[in-house]
Amino acid sequence: MEPLYQKLKSDLNNFFQDPNYLAFYQRFRSVTYLDSYVSFDENRKSDILQWLLSPCEGHLQQDYFIKALLAAYYQSATDEQLKGLPQVYELSVKSFNQVTVMRELVITDNKRIDLLLADAATKTLMLIERKDGSKAHTGQLSAYFDWAETHYPNWQRYYILSDSHKQNHGVQMHHAFVQLDDAWVVTAIKRLLELEALPARQEGILKDIQAYVFGEWDEHTEKLDKDLTKYAKLLAHNHASLLETLANESVTANGKQIKLIDVSPETYFNTIALEPKVHNDSEHNELLLILQASHQVLNNIQDYSAFEHIADEIKRIYPEITIEVNSESVYFLLSRHYTGNNEVDFMPYYFDLVKHTDKETNADYYTISWEALRYCNDADVKYAEAFVEKAQMKVRSNWQNKTIARITKEDGIDKLDISPNSRIRIEIDKFIKLARSL
Repeated sequence: MEPLYQKLKSDLNNFFQDPNYLAFYQRFRSVTYLDSYVSFDENRKSDILQWLLSPCEGHLQQDYFIKALLAAYYQSATDEQLKGLPQVYELSVKSFNQVTVMRELVITDNKRIDLLLADAATKTLMLIERKDGSKAHTGQLSAYFDWAETHYPNWQRYYILSDSHKQNHGVQMHHAFVQLDDAWVVTAIKRLLELEALPARQEGILKDIQAYVFGEWDEHTEKLDKDLTKYAKLLAHNHASLLETLANESVTANGKQIKLIDVSPETYFNTIALEPKVHNDSEHNELLLILQASHQVLNNIQDYSAFEHIADEIKRIYPEITIEVNSESVYFLLSRHYTGNNEVDFMPYYFDLVKHTDKETNADYYTISWEALRYCNDADVKYAEAFVEKAQMKVRSNWQNKTIARITKEDGIDKLDISPNSRIRIEIDKFIKLARSL
């Protein structure tokens, strides 16, 4: 196995063992339900089905809804449609907790499978075409069937036409598809609610789904748990190297370069998994399966720069500062020395903490400098001049900007650490003390 992939597996192990990951994941799954999943349009029922059928979602019922769907499938299927599939009793002891659920998967001729459930552990594929008043058309069911038979011949395949209006689809109906209405969803939710054992949050969500799908929907939203952002920033900070590697490294499939951070269920099962080179390398395939299964979480975490967490911590310690942050730096000054406006928003002086990557070793390191800018807002020029004087910077009478290096590459700072007495914290303390004296 290539060194890169060995390191990735090690970094992923560290990521999933991080206590902050467990805290983030618990909250992430408990809030990703209707308000963030459903766009209130013609596809809303498919969005809800995706949420219900995903074992790891916030309903906390794991594969309960998948088994409810399969129970309805077996009740309605013909002997011919059940040929080659497991017996019903086998399903009762089989886990589908590793199933990945995909929406609008584009296949041959740009046709889209409404819902595709794929489980690499049990080699099970479930294709669902959703209809809410319309009929099957343009040979779509045949196209879905041919795609699955071609690319997943050794998997157990379930073909489902989910039709809330019980339409007669005529010649467009395909012999492999079992047509189901929404009764199985009603029954599954009803049985859960009858238990009176659900947490209040999940009970309320399921009641809303039942009302939304089968009655009048009274739209309401609930704010995401604020802790999500906190834990996301911590993870981005602690695992910046992993996230950067995923963003920069690629896998080749079907002639395409796919960034590792973009290895989603859709790209894996419809592109990467069809690449023979992937199948022939079990270790690479194992890593890619982990990435696709974790795509939603990793993609969410990637949105947070490691510097955002550091910025929050600096602001917490020194609330009197104005701080700016981006993906590879953070800079700040005392708020009272910064007028700023829409025309001129240069800071008169600031503390600049920057991340760099060594081109030869690919290792990250951090530098610190103090900057002074005379071309700031007119009202702030006096602070730039006072800072230069206090910091004992040597400047000419017509100077415009001045930089003094406080920590360079040679100083060897290779991680973001602002705990008391850390080298970065010592520099911050010196800067704040000087700025307060202006």
